[in-house]
Formats: sequence, structure tokens, C-alpha cells
Amino acid sequence: MHETGPRYDGSGVTVGVEQVERARIELPKRYGTRIPIEVTESRGFALL
Repeated sequence: MHETGPRYDGSGVTVGVEQVERARIELPKRYGTRIPIEVTESRGFALL
């Protein structure tokens, strides 16, 4: 996971990951489905 935070309207959380499809399967298994999880593609960053 590279980014996490509340959705803009407070109705769930947004998670930024590199492996979107895998996260869409694994996150609900681990954390449940009571709170909506929006998964978006996100790349890591490098410190220069």
C-alpha cells in the first residue's frame, strides 16, 4: 500500500496500491465489507 485515506465524502476509505486486482480481492477478505474500500492504482516513490 502506498496511500490510504478517507474517501472525499467520508463514506469509506481509498487505498492506493500497485496490484489493484489483487487488492480488490484481498482487502475485503482481511478487513470485511462493512466499510467500502476504493482501490486505486498508485506507484511508490523514491527519495532522491
